[in-house]
Amino acid sequence: MCSSDLAADTAPMRVAPLAQQAPRTRVAPLATPGAWTWVAPLAQTTLTWVAPLAHGELTRVAPLALPSPTTTTATNNMYTTNTTTCWSYHVQPQPMRVAPLAASAMRVAPLAASADAGSSARAETQAAGTGHGPEGITKVPLPQNEVRGTKSGQPLELQKVMEGRQKELDSIHRFGVKRDITVQRAKEMGLKFVHAKWLDDKKPTPADPAAVRSRLVATEVATYAREDVSQSTPPLRGSRLIVSLAATKRNQAGEHTRLVARYDISVAFFHADSTGQIAVIPPKGLAHPGWCWHLEKAMYGTREASQQWGKKVTQVMVSGTVPGDGASAGSSASAGHEQRHSFKEVLVVPMTFYCKELDVTVNCHGDDFLAEGEAASLDRLDDLLSRNFQCKILPRIGPPAYGGQTTSGKHLGRTISWTSEGFTWDGAETHCNDLLQMLGLKSSSNGVSTPASKDTGKNARDAADELDDSKAALFRRAAGTALHISLDRPSIMFAMVDIMAGMAKPTELHYARLLRLARYLLRHPTETWVYRYQSSPKELLVYTDSDWAADKETRRSVSCLAERYGDHLLEVSVAKQTVVALSSGEAEFYGIVRATAHGIQTKQLLEACNQKLQLTVLSDSSAARGMCTRTGSGKVRHLDIKELWVQQKYRDRVFDLRPVDTLLNWADLGTKAHEQTRLDSLCRQMQLRREGRNAAAGAAAGSSARAAGTPDAQASSR
Repeated sequence: MCSSDLAADTAPMRVAPLAQQAPRTRVAPLATPGAWTWVAPLAQTTLTWVAPLAHGELTRVAPLALPSPTTTTATNNMYTTNTTTCWSYHVQPQPMRVAPLAASAMRVAPLAASADAGSSARAETQAAGTGHGPEGITKVPLPQNEVRGTKSGQPLELQKVMEGRQKELDSIHRFGVKRDITVQRAKEMGLKFVHAKWLDDKKPTPADPAAVRSRLVATEVATYAREDVSQSTPPLRGSRLIVSLAATKRNQAGEHTRLVARYDISVAFFHADSTGQIAVIPPKGLAHPGWCWHLEKAMYGTREASQQWGKKVTQVMVSGTVPGDGASAGSSASAGHEQRHSFKEVLVVPMTFYCKELDVTVNCHGDDFLAEGEAASLDRLDDLLSRNFQCKILPRIGPPAYGGQTTSGKHLGRTISWTSEGFTWDGAETHCNDLLQMLGLKSSSNGVSTPASKDTGKNARDAADELDDSKAALFRRAAGTALHISLDRPSIMFAMVDIMAGMAKPTELHYARLLRLARYLLRHPTETWVYRYQSSPKELLVYTDSDWAADKETRRSVSCLAERYGDHLLEVSVAKQTVVALSSGEAEFYGIVRATAHGIQTKQLLEACNQKLQLTVLSDSSAARGMCTRTGSGKVRHLDIKELWVQQKYRDRVFDLRPVDTLLNWADLGTKAHEQTRLDSLCRQMQLRREGRNAAAGAAAGSSARAAGTPDAQASSR
């Protein structure tokens, strides 16, 4: 039987050949005239067949209703080819339509050009009326019980919940996330069964303040460790580096013309293919009894989803092409004579890409993209992302004269802003409000000028007493919130080291330290990273400092590093050392090792973005610098061999090592509890701008500070 025979106008069943295969098909009889049918490839042949529903999990084809009833007759025709004998069954009341398989042997595409418009419309009307379609149930039922917000805990309007869930289910069908198969067939295939549930909460929009966003999430529990599903995200310093590059690079005329672009990918995981090893049991009402979903796309809540999404992004960025200078964004890809470019993956930092021809740097954190470049180059990036993802292109941040569309915008909950002087980066103030509310502090409460003090809990008799269960739970919640805040607040990082030491067994002393930190945030709820316009630096500076035996209980030292790119602060990191150093020089040496490792990675990232520069590590300890410049452990014989690689790197001139005055050492910020004057001095050097909550709070805090004899009243209004 040839495809032309099947495609004849008189034939009630149309069968098209598989792409790139011989134009022959085998047709099997339908179990009943109105039954669903499936399409599958034949093993080791170039033929395809249409089989009844009972024969397995393949791709469904829906029947097309005729305009009017006809007499039910069936013809039985037999013919012979050189390979096999085939039978053709024609069921006139329910003619079937099979389209060519364009990319996958398991997918069926509609024959839009040859389909009868009236028949298709009636089929869609019938599917809408029954809640069924080629892909299973397509209508979400109205919830019968009360639904509360997953995060807010507030009751939600059931009609809005149904609308939010319907929008999610529509996305699942639109992206082809799943196909319905029987549970029995899923078991035969050896698929892993995972239940799914709805997560609903309010998501107000300008058009609908009571709108609800719903997400259907698989609940695959991580009961054991897996190494095949990991997917890293770029560090925050990668995003801050993009902002810094936007304030650093110039055009050929020496002008600062670069913009910061942001992109939000809707239902990101649905763009990525699944591994095909998971069967999802959806909530009640989304599948017929005895049926489940075989995932064809990645789904939220599965362990493989983030890695599959990472592979998809990398494939699009590296394998995809963007028009070159001779083409405009959105032009046809068929113009082969046009020069086209692609991005290269930055291997030292995950999910970061750079295109040398367009001079555009971009990174992807989850479903949020951040990029910097000139307007024309970003137009081509817009085209690349729009062609491959359901992408929301957000207004670009930067100078309006060169294509800037807004002066501030959100990214990962942070605020990126532009002024005539450059760009700024702010953390989320909402988390500060959450922390204050947890600890019962109000805007009228007294604030403090420093986040930590050696005198905290000094005279408290119960400082060593463990907290009761309820207070310990409160401490852990509040400390977790404060830890998230500290990612954008270098001034509180040292305080967080002492607070987080009490997560296992919190005491009254740990709670007092947390309360002091909250009072500091009450006075200074924001801390802005300032990235003023600058020329391209010739070196990357990494400051390092350590406080020997800072922990009075464990005697472990605290190290801090600060990365400086020109006048821009890229990163501050504070951590306790894992070993007990026997001298201050040894503690400083461990700090240099850690700072050098961070600096090498950042240097490689900058070089991947076409920024050539020298790495220089700055330390105020002559003893530690001496350990780095010699060979071997010397008199410090207990030094671990794993720390001595830094000596070889120094001999190879991978980095330079120079002294720095303690008063000018930025890393001193994270090694000890500073007085207000020293804290203010370091923040000014690092271009960290702290601001008060409001004038009233600043005045109240200033009065409290003056009453306590604080020497610097300026911080009360900053």
